[in-house]
Amino acid sequence: MSRRDKESYNWLDDPFDEKKAAAERERMNAKGAFPVAGCLIAGVVALILIVALFVMGALALGTLARV
Repeated sequence: MSRRDKESYNWLDDPFDEKKAAAERERMNAKGAFPVAGCLIAGVVALILIVALFVMGALALGTLARV
């Protein structure tokens, strides 16, 4: 390795650092799980709101009041 190569090599951002690479993969895997959970939670909340609107609409029309 020439002197110029040593100067241009970034020792802080070593691409061959196995510990850093493993931590980066773990962080990327953790980020991938959150959007799926967020979508599921949003879907459940939307379903609950739709059911609640139908129940309130039925009560307003008086169809459930007779039951």
